[in-house]
Amino acid sequence: NNSQNFYKYTIATATWTTLPTVPTAVSTGGYAIRNGTEDNIYVVAGNTATGFYRYSISANTWAGQTSNLAAATGGDVGAYQILRNNNEDYIYYQMRGSATSYFQRYTISANTWTTLAAAPDILYGGPAVRNGSEDYIYVFAGNDAPLFYRYTISTNTWTTLSPEPAAQSAGRYAIRNGSEDYIYSQGFTTYLNRYSISSNTWTTLAAVPGSVNNGNMIRNGSDDYIYLNQGCNTTGFYRYSISGNTWTTLASTPGTGVCGTQKMIRNGSEDYIYLAEGRDLTGFYRYTISTDTWTTLATTPGNINAKSSMNRYGNEDSIYLTQGWGGTGFYRYSISGNTWTTLTTIPGVLGNSYTNLLRNGSDSDFYLNQGGTGTGFYRYIIDQPTYQSSGTFTSASITGAQSYYSLAWTPTYQATSTTSTPGYSLKFQVAANNDNATWNYVGP
Repeated sequence: NNSQNFYKYTIATATWTTLPTVPTAVSTGGYAIRNGTEDNIYVVAGNTATGFYRYSISANTWAGQTSNLAAATGGDVGAYQILRNNNEDYIYYQMRGSATSYFQRYTISANTWTTLAAAPDILYGGPAVRNGSEDYIYVFAGNDAPLFYRYTISTNTWTTLSPEPAAQSAGRYAIRNGSEDYIYSQGFTTYLNRYSISSNTWTTLAAVPGSVNNGNMIRNGSDDYIYLNQGCNTTGFYRYSISGNTWTTLASTPGTGVCGTQKMIRNGSEDYIYLAEGRDLTGFYRYTISTDTWTTLATTPGNINAKSSMNRYGNEDSIYLTQGWGGTGFYRYSISGNTWTTLTTIPGVLGNSYTNLLRNGSDSDFYLNQGGTGTGFYRYIIDQPTYQSSGTFTSASITGAQSYYSLAWTPTYQATSTTSTPGYSLKFQVAANNDNATWNYVGP
């Protein structure tokens, strides 16, 4: 919402920390990306803006990278198409989207943008798929067009592939399991298409039993099943068998407000799928695969919007959920206790676009973009260390004939309250002797 706020949330203490603001406003389509535990977070400003920035976690500072090249017209969709493989030097690739064909690559080490070969046609919100360090990126045009392309990284060339059987919308899903030969595509209708990479052919698979509207599609690795919820104002829940090319209508979701992506999660081959409602509702449900039953769990503390985001690491007991568009709520659900905890509110109101609650594995940090026209970018720390309010620490003695002339201290993680808050102080004293018994400390 045209805000430059940037925050860090500490899970252990349920507190937010205001970090340095983003250099310019981050608007609709703005995006943030981080590789694993790397120190840097890269942010695209979104909308028609050209801002591109890098935030250093350790230094708590922003660096203004070179601006994007030609700005998109109303580019609120293109910035979603950002890919990076592990520790590669490149961010592959910013597809500007929104009725343009721009395709770009950013080199991290050189701090430069390179304009790559333009896509054969406009790109408008279609998903992009790449398998690890593979040389190919598969790109859907979106914008209700059936066009489908492959970009070859090594040769900087585009190949027009066989189009999908029917035009598809900008809001949709595409999934591929590792190096598997197939890419599955589904959108806001009843279609399900499968693309064979080896034969460059599309197969129209069995139609979804009900028309999908902003639902979720998930698959567990090489599992034979794809699960799909029907989306807004509906209760349909379906399972697709890849080997049988058949859909099974499963037990209906308990509520009709299960709307919006990023709100259905499953841990590997676990028997449970968790699903949160959107559309300003509080329903939270668990689906048991083995018994085809839904369990209504404890309601969320605040109303959840369709643009919220949910995150869980592996088999951890906690599920984290943002309130979404128009809200600042941040919540943690305990699976074992079936209880919600209201955490410290997000510093800025979340905007009207999909936000991303990002966490690298079991890392203690969450990162969240504000979305919409807001510029907020926040970090929440799960395991914030706690300190005694007062006390004395005595180090081990150092034995030897060394000579020391100075004492240096770098408070990387200590709060600045020792100097900025009245009544707080931190003092250092030193002592020396020849018998390792009589210590006479000198200092403040």
